[in-house]
Amino acid sequence: MNKYGHVTVTKRLTPKLKKRHDFALRLGSIMPDILLHTYIKGHTWDSSYNKVSRRLQRLERHGRMNCFSFLSLGYALHYIEDYFTFPHNSWYPEPMSEHVLYEIKFMNYIRENKNDINKPLISNNGRGVSADRMLDYLITNHKQYAANEQGFDNDYSFITSVGYAFVTNYVKLFMINSGKDIVIDMNEDYVALNSNI
Repeated sequence: MNKYGHVTVTKRLTPKLKKRHDFALRLGSIMPDILLHTYIKGHTWDSSYNKVSRRLQRLERHGRMNCFSFLSLGYALHYIEDYFTFPHNSWYPEPMSEHVLYEIKFMNYIRENKNDINKPLISNNGRGVSADRMLDYLITNHKQYAANEQGFDNDYSFITSVGYAFVTNYVKLFMINSGKDIVIDMNEDYVALNSNI
């Protein structure tokens, strides 16, 4: 996705965050597109998964309800969103010019057709789950994504459902690490029904 796409989708994933946390998360979600050194290795699964997994492990242990943690989560979320964007995968057959065109068309698709997000039902007993379980969830969903017919619908469905699961889970972890009661009203449907996480 392009920068505008990352900001738009990330905002939809977090309708009820405090303004400063929301701003930090959205800023983090475009940082890899701003920092030129991230283009050396790229924004693909193969080139960034290990880096993202280390960041998520650190956030599990040290993340707090502060802007730095939300900035770091947004940075990881950028890559997670890219993992579910067709041109950012190894099986995308087209040249870079088509990659750019795909992202422009995808942004128009998001802007014109999609105001909703797919909110997964995940099991966490009301508390955040470990980074290891979230990474297993990411791997499982990426395999499912790869098996589906590629296109905007597939991209958007996985970006929003997986992104929502990560944001909601990490907000809970940040609250626990900060010694706060878990009071999250991001989605009343977020209940323990599925054992995928």
